[in-house]
Amino acid sequence: MSNDLRSQIYNQLNLRDTEDLLEIWHTNDHEEWSDTAFEVIKDILIKRLGEIPSQEEFVDEETEIEELEKDGLDEWEVKALDDEDQPEFYDTLEVIMLKDNINKTAKAVIIIYILMNLANIPYFSFLAGSYLPNEQAFIPLIYFITFVLAGLSAAISIAITYFPLKALVQVLRILMEMEFNSRKAKPLVE
Repeated sequence: MSNDLRSQIYNQLNLRDTEDLLEIWHTNDHEEWSDTAFEVIKDILIKRLGEIPSQEEFVDEETEIEELEKDGLDEWEVKALDDEDQPEFYDTLEVIMLKDNINKTAKAVIIIYILMNLANIPYFSFLAGSYLPNEQAFIPLIYFITFVLAGLSAAISIAITYFPLKALVQVLRILMEMEFNSRKAKPLVE
């Protein structure tokens, strides 16, 4: 880095009050201030105070968002949770947890309906056998029809429950995102 740029940064920051420099130093926001600016602030504070005050640990916002996304949250959900201007009519965390619980319930529905239809195999076997003659040659066909009926029953039951639950999750997500974005929108007329 050129000495001219460092000198310019020094001259600009040296004009600030010590309290301003202490605030910048303490918050340690490397997204807003460059490393050179922090070096210059350190030099100025040492000259003015004789020591270097403590700093908060720098938290990279992108890394924090990536970590929360690993926990299953979308980027907009992380921003909505971190937003200072929270909605008044609902708790953001509760809605996100509700969305996650509905997703878990939708997955559990699949397992429950599969197990229920496995328990109904004797009924489906009786149903298929009642339409075919009771002969040894038709037993493989009866088993095939039984498993097809059980599979269809499970698929229809799952579809009737799973897809509305997933639609509900999407509606919650869309409404929350719309509400979050509307709070950030600037008014057209001031």
